[in-house]
Amino acid sequence: STGRQVWVREIPLGQLAGRGFLARDRLFVPATDGLVCYDVRSGAIIGQRRWTRPGDVGNVLAAGGQIIVAGGGHSTAYARKADALARLEAQILASPGKPGPLLDYAEVAFRAGEYEAGLAKLHAAIEAAGGADLLPAGPLRRRIFDDCLRFADELRGAGSGRIRQALQLYLLAARFPPDADGHIIYRLRLGELYESQGRYEQAIEQYQQILADRSLRGRVVTVSRQQRMPAGEFVEARIRRLIDEHGPAVYTKFERQAAELLAAAVAAGSARMIHRVAETYPNSRSAPKALLAEARLLRRQGRHREAASRLRQVLARYPGYVDQPQVMAELAEAYLQAGKPLTAGAWLSLACRRFPAARINMQGKSMSLQEYRAAVLAGQKAVGSARPRTAVPLRWAYQRTFPDTPSLLEPRLA
Repeated sequence: STGRQVWVREIPLGQLAGRGFLARDRLFVPATDGLVCYDVRSGAIIGQRRWTRPGDVGNVLAAGGQIIVAGGGHSTAYARKADALARLEAQILASPGKPGPLLDYAEVAFRAGEYEAGLAKLHAAIEAAGGADLLPAGPLRRRIFDDCLRFADELRGAGSGRIRQALQLYLLAARFPPDADGHIIYRLRLGELYESQGRYEQAIEQYQQILADRSLRGRVVTVSRQQRMPAGEFVEARIRRLIDEHGPAVYTKFERQAAELLAAAVAAGSARMIHRVAETYPNSRSAPKALLAEARLLRRQGRHREAASRLRQVLARYPGYVDQPQVMAELAEAYLQAGKPLTAGAWLSLACRRFPAARINMQGKSMSLQEYRAAVLAGQKAVGSARPRTAVPLRWAYQRTFPDTPSLLEPRLA
């Protein structure tokens, strides 16, 4: 016979992405976004399921009552939900008191959308493992932590009715961080959830906890596919955005904490305590005050180079919150006392150009920047702006190919 076309159907989950499989009267077709099952006789779609992970796409075959998808460096087996959960329940009964089978059940239940059953088994697994206080560091602790975060993310995306459960799971994950990165991750997720609910002060609280811990704020986090940065800088930017978008009231509590900590540190005369204010509360009005106070204390202690470093931080990070001509003059004086007159002169020349009419107070006397420069550099070689020198003719020196697309970064003075 010549044959005839019986039916034509589009693939609803993207495009064909592997070899399909014919099982009796059903056709399983792998697509870019999921697996589609058609009735062979009518062409009707019997069912469709999105991939659990983007890399699950691959060729399809059926065996032992399961659909197996092979591709992306691994194979994934799919079964009827009721059959899969029944098998996992049998494994739990065969291994009473073991957390592993309980977590297996919880993970499959969540992927199948059976959230309540998954949560029940997750809590049972935690109880079987002895709880957060008794569970040592290791693969089981990490698995529980990862499951809490993954389940919370799933619930958060399931709609507003699941937000409360998502919050509880993020808080549960906070009891099982397996390492320093875990401490950062759950705080960032909690902060994002609080932001989405308009609970900005609580979001900032999570970000401040990262800033307050030296071991956390310096760790590098992945911000995007092409950007990594220290966790402290990342949360500082988030806090700044929340203040800009929702007003300084969201930061009032932390402004008060910063001011109290600075007052105590200055009273104690501790440079380390003063610096902690700037590190822990970089978004506060107390931060530039702390760096200035620390620099002046360091100068009194004869630590002039460290003082110069702090004064440069003030100028680089908080130029709009300080008296720039005064700070630049103090920076020049610190460099003079550190035995670097050329650097001091360069900073004073820059200050004179930027603020020609400014007056400063040095050693109890009011004077212009030009007067101060003439006084402190008396007998020193005149210092102007350094200019690059290029010998001509030029010749080809070298060529390098960057592995990634380069980005132009804003300069920062340390």
